[in-house]
Amino acid sequence: MLMAAGFDRYYQIARCFRDEDLRADRQPEFTQVDIEMSFVSKEDIQNVLEGLIQRVWSQIKGIEIKAPFRRITFAEATSKYGSDKPDTRFGLEIVQTPQLTADVHTIAEVLVIPSGAQSFSTKELAPFTDLIRTSQANGESKFTSMHKISDQGATGISKATLLARWLQGDNARLPEVLGSISAQPGDLVFVSERSSRVTPANTTLGRLRTLAAKLLQEKGVLDISADRFDFLWVEEFPLFTRIVDDDKAQLSATHHPFTASTKDDLPLLYTDPAK
Repeated sequence: MLMAAGFDRYYQIARCFRDEDLRADRQPEFTQVDIEMSFVSKEDIQNVLEGLIQRVWSQIKGIEIKAPFRRITFAEATSKYGSDKPDTRFGLEIVQTPQLTADVHTIAEVLVIPSGAQSFSTKELAPFTDLIRTSQANGESKFTSMHKISDQGATGISKATLLARWLQGDNARLPEVLGSISAQPGDLVFVSERSSRVTPANTTLGRLRTLAAKLLQEKGVLDISADRFDFLWVEEFPLFTRIVDDDKAQLSATHHPFTASTKDDLPLLYTDPAK
């Protein structure tokens, strides 16, 4: 009615019931900012929301938030942080290693946890092992291995690992290989191979990155202030995600079903929507 009456923009704080499957991070009821704006650009929406967040954080929490917020693409978010909603308050960025695979549909990547081999005992590494085992079982990654780096070399180098493929049977190349990913003695290294098609969730290394940060915080090794907020925009989401259900491939909205395609990709809706 407001739109029909001539109000070209407004927002309301709406109480909603979630009509979808529940997850660990989803509540059955939630409150959202519902924005209605006519004849606007992406930048108009971003400017309104950034101003709203700045004011709320300033008046409610007494924290000044800088704007404009950082903008990264979906591809950058998933390749560097392994998540479509990355926590950028700490480093531990994932590094792509294309030299480890010749398959264009596969991505090989590495995560280095500085001093991780020294920080975690064998018992404390169990959650990482469990996460890797689960991710491989559900097809999230094709293969992921964990290696403790020391002056004597690296643990877990078997013929089945990507690290062994990298060495090409010549263990004398290990210092060169580790140097190329800035790994040093005392570090913990994860090497993973996954599909190049990422669903809107964490990749295996993304989950390992988050888990490592959590455990390092608990041990007092990593300090992330409770008053630090790194807001950012993740842009250029894929329009569709390929879902395999009962051996049948289907397309599902990656973000939500009311998102439009970019102008350049409109023809693909009729020829190759998965692209």
